[in-house]
Amino acid sequence: MTRARALKQLIRDRAAKTGERYTTARRHILKAVPPRIAPVKDKPKGLSPQQGL
Repeated sequence: MTRARALKQLIRDRAAKTGERYTTARRHILKAVPPRIAPVKDKPKGLSPQQGL
């Protein structure tokens, strides 16, 4: 079972309603939904660029 079940249903509903192809409806839906961005962890303190991370 897919984790993006709700997203796919939104896309299918839009495609059925507007007559668009699935990929076109998907593009419109994804444009309207803000992307999930993973939090950026801070670099460890005390390391120089030569030492790396």
